[in-house]
Amino acid sequence: MENIAVVGTGDVFHRFLAPSLEILEFQQLVKVLVTIDIKQRKPLEYLSEKIEHRVRTSDEGLGFLLNDMKDKKPIVILAHDNDLHYEDTKDLVENGFSVMLEKPYVINKNQLNSLKKLISENPNKIFLMEYYLMRKMAPLFLLSGIINKDSFYIGTEEVFREREPKNNLSSYIGKLEEILGDPVSVKIKILESEGDSGKLDHRGAHVFDIRRGGGMIQDMGIHAFIPLFVLENYLGKIDKSFNKGKVRVAVCKEFYDLAKEKYNIPEKYIGETYAEISLTTEKNIPVNIVVGKYSAYTQTQKNLIISGTKGKIDLNMHDNFMHIYQGYKIIERIELVNPKRSRYYPIIRTGLEYFKGKNPFCIDILQPPLNAQEFALHVIERVRENPKIYETGENHNNIFNDSLENLK
Repeated sequence: MENIAVVGTGDVFHRFLAPSLEILEFQQLVKVLVTIDIKQRKPLEYLSEKIEHRVRTSDEGLGFLLNDMKDKKPIVILAHDNDLHYEDTKDLVENGFSVMLEKPYVINKNQLNSLKKLISENPNKIFLMEYYLMRKMAPLFLLSGIINKDSFYIGTEEVFREREPKNNLSSYIGKLEEILGDPVSVKIKILESEGDSGKLDHRGAHVFDIRRGGGMIQDMGIHAFIPLFVLENYLGKIDKSFNKGKVRVAVCKEFYDLAKEKYNIPEKYIGETYAEISLTTEKNIPVNIVVGKYSAYTQTQKNLIISGTKGKIDLNMHDNFMHIYQGYKIIERIELVNPKRSRYYPIIRTGLEYFKGKNPFCIDILQPPLNAQEFALHVIERVRENPKIYETGENHNNIFNDSLENLK
């Protein structure tokens, strides 16, 4: 059983981490010892209220704050402000702790280079959490063959919905190219418009302020970029420098007003809430990506579509299932379990195995998140000058009054 400390008790903790940590506690895989934040913790819906909570001052290092727990060797989950991620990771690792780090992992290229070095010099001490890689896109990565068939992803009922016959999922492992043929195009859309996920008035200033890693390219773009690097052998390599790619961004007025009025962020430092990105892979496969919040009053849209010469996959990342097509006919539907309590289970469980030298994936599990983070920083360099301001509820296809295919 691994001991756990969680830094940051805001939205991510209460909605995702705490429910899944409670399941892992029930399975006797973890024990949550302490939570840490700059303020008092809200009442817990999950986990025990008896878990210790420590309030951190602005000049207090986490290594010092957790020094009395060193003998218990807790894994520290960092789910706090973006701009604190790298420095706190460095502090903790240098003080002998293992770290699970939420994205964005860094806020600039200097930090990225330093993080890569820190990971290289401290193997199996830093785990990069990525919700879409380790859960939302699991049906796609099962098909692509990067999930080990003897891993907990296949062997438990915490990720994929149970089906008959029970071993039927394994028959699809590694069949991506066989089913789709050669790749033709990729379209990824991650747009959030309803409920807590579609608004940001419950999030901290770091999500709004580009100096602190704010904006939706950092917040949501990393999710969208992940499959491009996982599937680069099939789709063709991606130029991480983004030299030939195209991007344009917009800012929702509601977000803009919140940033100025609630957090007093100067206009030039307010991040984007919507981004359209277009690029071509080394194999000349067109890729179109749309990410954003406050995009419309219509239903949240989260889809990844890969079209090939023989078939197509349509991964619905909102309703958590993937349809596999041959021609125009659906031949298979692969579903994820989706109770609120277990949504972060595979991410934390993958991290626990990583620290033990195991890996439920057939790839270096840290490389795609690092590549996606690097790519995001290059995309950001190309934008944020005079973004278009749009009203909440405006149909996302009309924000720029033309389509993504006409991106200039």
